[in-house]
Amino acid sequence: MMKKLGLSILMVCLSVLGMNAQNYVFKILASKGNSKVMANGAWTDVAAGAKLNKGDKVKLESGSYLGLIHPTTGKTLELKSAGTFAVNELESKIITGKADFGTKYAKYVEEGMFSANTGAKTSYNRTGTVDRKIPDPINIYAPTNISALKNDPLKLHWSECGKNHKFEVKLIDMFQEEVFSKIVDTNYLVINFNELKKASAGIEESAASSFVLKVKNLTNASYNNGLDKESFEIKFLDEATEKRITEEISVVKASMDKKNAMDFMVLGMAYERNGLPAYAVDAYAKAKQLAPQVDDFDKQYEEYIKLYTGLSDIRSSLNIKK
Repeated sequence: MMKKLGLSILMVCLSVLGMNAQNYVFKILASKGNSKVMANGAWTDVAAGAKLNKGDKVKLESGSYLGLIHPTTGKTLELKSAGTFAVNELESKIITGKADFGTKYAKYVEEGMFSANTGAKTSYNRTGTVDRKIPDPINIYAPTNISALKNDPLKLHWSECGKNHKFEVKLIDMFQEEVFSKIVDTNYLVINFNELKKASAGIEESAASSFVLKVKNLTNASYNNGLDKESFEIKFLDEATEKRITEEISVVKASMDKKNAMDFMVLGMAYERNGLPAYAVDAYAKAKQLAPQVDDFDKQYEEYIKLYTGLSDIRSSLNIKK
């Protein structure tokens, strides 16, 4: 009897400890400038990775930024103005505000983004990564096998190669027929596959399910050296998989504030966890664009590009434009 009682008490204690370990209101995932938290009557500096509990207060100086996630609902919150904020009040606003993302991606965003912060240990293993080296100057920010959704335009990014450069982007089908060609003066391009399907009407369905991607620098041919050594393929997901993923992504998009960088981190994670890294790259690039002075978003973007392209040094080609 005493052994059973002791075991029961131990289980209860472990349960309480486990609950307390998760009993925080917000986690800081991105920070800039000087911010402090008052806990137990004292102000202390806070940075990415810190947790905010009930009863705490957080104070931001002018020009500071905090990106928070509420693990219970998966919602995000950005603090951009100077002032002192009560954590309890912040939570009450977020609970009565925008619809829940749900907790599905909250944990992934916490672990994935915090791993990109300086001094944090990268322990989160993403699925679908590739190990490759790109010797040529034009680096496409995607794995060599790009999964795509027929009904969701894909915005591809690649290295800028300097200013005032023009690029030609082509898609070639399995019969070596060119089904898409466009010249742009940016290091990104949106491909609308619905329009592509109209342009390729009449070809066999099997030929329209995958395409070879070609990106060529028209301004300086030397940037194209070695492009023939690596092949990028865009392949559509099957109809059932696309339907499932599209419904899931739609829920995330409907809950987003499109001016909130943290929400784009959630969207990027939703794409990432569903095996669509090329779409995730664009979401993370948007987060970086919305908060250009916050290093944590730069680090997250850089880490993600490294994981999915095998590049070791990409800082010189991270000029993401609107």
